[in-house]
Amino acid sequence: MILMNASLGLYTVLQNVISMLWGDDTKSVRTGEIKVGNEFFGAYITDIQIITIVVCVALLAACVFFMKYHSIGWNIRMDAVAYIILILFLIAKPLGFSVKRLKKIEFKITDYERGYGNKII
Repeated sequence: MILMNASLGLYTVLQNVISMLWGDDTKSVRTGEIKVGNEFFGAYITDIQIITIVVCVALLAACVFFMKYHSIGWNIRMDAVAYIILILFLIAKPLGFSVKRLKKIEFKITDYERGYGNKII
């Protein structure tokens, strides 16, 4: 509680210092004309919003690709469910199963758990 009050007090002080130094009027970086955006299902979307959406979708696809196909992504996903990995490696590894096959089995189990958990919630 003390930290929250201290952070609110610091925020108030910094806000007032900024207002004293630069004033309270609205600042803008843009100097050109403001143009109407593109109409999309009755709403107007600006070019920067379209660029933002495209970049976010591209980054999401890159993260999914990385997590699914890169070895580091495989290890991150394996670390998320350490108890299953521990069971698989302690029991199955000495029996001669390959590590890649164990990873695939583990991913199938966790995907099933995730899907079943979503249905419960």
